[in-house]
Amino acid sequence: MSPAPADPAVRAFRHCGGCGRPGPRAEGTAAVCGACGWCFFTNVAAAAAVLLELPGDPPRLLLVRRSREPAAGRLGIPGGFVDAGEIAEAAARRELREELRLRLPPTPLRFLCTASNAYPYRGVVYRTLDTVFTAPLAAVPRWFDAAEIGALVPTDPFAVGDDELAFPATRAALAAWRAARRPASSTGPRTAGPKS
Repeated sequence: MSPAPADPAVRAFRHCGGCGRPGPRAEGTAAVCGACGWCFFTNVAAAAAVLLELPGDPPRLLLVRRSREPAAGRLGIPGGFVDAGEIAEAAARRELREELRLRLPPTPLRFLCTASNAYPYRGVVYRTLDTVFTAPLAAVPRWFDAAEIGALVPTDPFAVGDDELAFPATRAALAAWRAARRPASSTGPRTAGPKS
């Protein structure tokens, strides 16, 4: 089996983080120093988000128009990175409080899917694993963090185009949401009934 290709983020290391010598080598997802043995893995980061469902048939989803890079101007799902020591549900609730001043009822969030993502920021592409939940929302919040969000966008989930969405994980989450709500008759090929 051939070795995994080096993660581009590993190549950003010009000096060892342990001894300071130049040139740790890239080994797959790790930067390794041949002098002192220091090893740093560029593991994926965890993120959590919530697709908020507004009333309707079908419900509209509350997406956010991103106000800054990456993907400024495109639609995303409220959420963000999981902090050390947090579980995904707690991180999702914290992000809703920070971004929308929104406190959801203590009822459990509904798990929707996980999706891998690439988040380019200041010259580094961060690989993430996003955990996406759903929750009902009675009305669009009146406040949002303008440093992060340009607008709150109630969205028809069956009409929004993939080219309007910010990240691969956003597209994957919308696809999972749509698949979960597709009528049973449209989920697969029809089979013929018994002949009379």
